[in-house]
Amino acid sequence: MKIDLNWKITPDKESEYYLYNSQSTEVQNDLTDTLRLRFKDIEIKRNQYYYFTLEQRKPLKVKVFEDEKGLNKKYFIGINEVGKAPFYITATDSNTQQEYYFVSEGSSYDLESLPNSTYAFTVRDVNGHQAELHNIAINIPTTSLVSMAENWVLEGTKMLEIKPTYATASLDKQLKYEWYFQDKLISSSPRLFVNYSGAFALVVSDAQGKKEHFGFTVSGNLQKQSALESQWVVSPNPVNRGEEFTVTYSFDSPKKVDFYIYTIDGKFILRKELGTVESASYKYTLQGATTYLIIPIINSKASIQKLIVK
Repeated sequence: MKIDLNWKITPDKESEYYLYNSQSTEVQNDLTDTLRLRFKDIEIKRNQYYYFTLEQRKPLKVKVFEDEKGLNKKYFIGINEVGKAPFYITATDSNTQQEYYFVSEGSSYDLESLPNSTYAFTVRDVNGHQAELHNIAINIPTTSLVSMAENWVLEGTKMLEIKPTYATASLDKQLKYEWYFQDKLISSSPRLFVNYSGAFALVVSDAQGKKEHFGFTVSGNLQKQSALESQWVVSPNPVNRGEEFTVTYSFDSPKKVDFYIYTIDGKFILRKELGTVESASYKYTLQGATTYLIIPIINSKASIQKLIVK
């Protein structure tokens, strides 16, 4: 015979509910009923005792949303709290079937590098949970209101002038500026003048409170940078997607290393504060097939190598 079971519980819209009987048969709740928790057509046998177990399961879910707090128009993919990082994101162009791959260490990821089109998204977390989205339109202006280069190089001991680029010439006078060096506020002028290397950041905001954050590095002259790069190596290069590669450091004395990975178009992938390093190797994997920038900041001096992932 068949029975229905109902609970006076309003189902959580974000959750799925499953009922198990003593024979471990699984029944999912009737998703059309939003006023009570309902299970339909449960098969049981006469003259037998049954007990039931109720499970509330929250699936991995994703959404694409537009950033309303930033000066530049941006789209992000957001992942609910069920997922565990890292997240492997595939965006498939619905018109050309071109696939783009990204890896996110956080629950949201900037989609600024995607060409304007309509996409289907697949997101998989480290535990293998998966979620999909279809027919998502991305429409980002070709020119940002405010942009900023990520790498600057000193010329000897000369002062280096650092400034953003604007879509309109008059925009610079309408904005507020906060320049940071290693999280310390050092200036509020539209331009920054420095003659030392390190990791910097600029926060730009308008009168309505909309903000843009730009991280960038200032490194020593090219001759010194080349000598620094000879003391660390990325191998193998190129590497296949999902295959392990090694970054090996061999310094003549201990040095502090802050390690970053970006895509070639400037998307943040990974940061590892390695601490003091003299002779050591670290292994990493990347899931997206593209070109990456491998950037260790060694004793506050940035060094860069490209890694191709096929």
